[in-house]
Amino acid sequence: MWYLTNALAAVLLLVSFSQTQADDMTDEQMLKRAAEVVSKEDANAKVTPIQSKNLHLGTWLLKNPLHEYRFFCARLNPGKELAAPNRRFLAVKRTGQVIDSLDNNSFTQLLAAADKAKWKDEDYRNAAILWVHVMSRANEDGWKVLEKPEDFTKITVNIDAVGLGAAKQKETAKQIVPLKIERKDGQAIVTFYAWHLIGGNLRRWQVEIGPKMAATKQELGQFGGGGYD
Repeated sequence: MWYLTNALAAVLLLVSFSQTQADDMTDEQMLKRAAEVVSKEDANAKVTPIQSKNLHLGTWLLKNPLHEYRFFCARLNPGKELAAPNRRFLAVKRTGQVIDSLDNNSFTQLLAAADKAKWKDEDYRNAAILWVHVMSRANEDGWKVLEKPEDFTKITVNIDAVGLGAAKQKETAKQIVPLKIERKDGQAIVTFYAWHLIGGNLRRWQVEIGPKMAATKQELGQFGGGGYD
């Protein structure tokens, strides 16, 4: 009887585990779930995985260290905007739960709650970059993490026509160094440089992930840039 009881318990546990796994959404189902939520407001909305996409900078699909979630951007009333595109970010959990209108605060909460016990430097790097991305919907129109001065000086989008110009761009680029991760008092501190197309802002970002959560920027100048696609 003891054997049968325990065997039955083991089977039930296995079934329960299998059911849980079966209920987890695939990436494709999560995209459909995001589109379903957005369609209630705008049936013509376009929903895509979160990304930086621009004619001059190319397409960059951001890496995501939060494996239980997928992040999307919805473009409402596509083609009908009078100025900037009407966008919003969404997060979908594998259970089907949706965080609509994802912003800096809600992403910070997700990041703080994530199990980071097995995270490596790459995970912290990706988390920091994703965090910066969701701070501004304009980042969907193009931005670039800079690892060396040449990464910045080869950008020519309106550099001479707008902002500080090519000469100042070359001088300022000397500050740019590869992305750096430091660990101190349980914190992972990620420091990197980035250029944001909308506004043409060159920034030094420092993102702290740990018991203290913080993302701060230092403005280094306004260089070129472009309009919304």
